[in-house]
Amino acid sequence: MIRYNTDMPIPKIESLRILLIENEPVILFLENKALASYFPFPIDIIEETTLTAAITRLRADPHFDVIVTDLKLDDAQGTQAVEELVQLDLDIPIVVLTVIEGSTWPKKLLLAGADDYLDKSNIVGSLGRVVLNTKVRFELIKQLRQALSDKEATLRLATDQITDLERRLNALESHFSYDLES
Repeated sequence: MIRYNTDMPIPKIESLRILLIENEPVILFLENKALASYFPFPIDIIEETTLTAAITRLRADPHFDVIVTDLKLDDAQGTQAVEELVQLDLDIPIVVLTVIEGSTWPKKLLLAGADDYLDKSNIVGSLGRVVLNTKVRFELIKQLRQALSDKEATLRLATDQITDLERRLNALESHFSYDLES
């Protein structure tokens, strides 16, 4: 049975800086409207219309909380945008917007490194929730990884101490067995 640490605090999100990568002005307008109306706290939305422009911006200013990208951009198709964003290794969750229902795209996107996806028909009602849930889940995973890393370090230290004690014990045993035989 797996036990979850209920003492781990749920990250409190009080502001968000979001990079929107979208080449369709109407969809970009809907995304902005959906996000602005959902959050009760300040959000900073930066827009780019191509993957190339988004990557240039991220290299110059990597301080975003979430990236929201379209599946089909003028300079990137399918999983290409996700793969290139993941290669930047910026530790920013990625949400992909798509219009392809009932396909294998969701699985392909997640395997490519996306953290979540949303059908464009649900932007108005769900984009804010998906962005917030993705950010909270991303932060929880970071906390869990850090806790695991801390536990692994403690375990390594304990293992090293046990190994050292075993070595000392063996040295003492061989010393005493030598004395007893003399």
